[in-house]
Amino acid sequence: MFDLEKAIGDLNPLLAISNPDHPVDPTVAGDHVPIKVLHADDSHVIRSTLRRRLEENGVFAVQSVANGDEAWAHLTELKNRSEENGEPLCNSVDIILSDIEMPGMDGYHLCKKIKDDPVLKALPVVLFSSLITDKLVHKGEAVGADGQFSKPDLTLIEFMKETVESRRLSA
Repeated sequence: MFDLEKAIGDLNPLLAISNPDHPVDPTVAGDHVPIKVLHADDSHVIRSTLRRRLEENGVFAVQSVANGDEAWAHLTELKNRSEENGEPLCNSVDIILSDIEMPGMDGYHLCKKIKDDPVLKALPVVLFSSLITDKLVHKGEAVGADGQFSKPDLTLIEFMKETVESRRLSA
């Protein structure tokens, strides 16, 4: 299958997800605890470009993996470690950002597994994919996605900040 995002990103990585109409909030994190993101996407270009974009002001700290299987293994490890150490899971991860179409476990399946897990279900899951259309949004809703954004819509950055900050205030 042809990966249009990869082709565009290979030609010019800034075109892959850059959007000057929605710049990242220039607020510097300061003593604020960075929002810990687990990002799953099979495109290396998207992972590295989005990571750079999210981390540029210190608001986010991103851990990237190449697919849903790796994300699930990483989340399971974080959950087990937090239980063993008696620490809250949010010390390790605040939010999941996932592409939908990936080899192995896709983003829908990953989201469903997270939302079915008694501990992980509290984590917000945001789907970020070129597959999200008005007609397909119901699929993300059916698996419990907290947000869905079409690439290259970077309004997701503000959504992620607001979602985690709201969750932190209610904790």
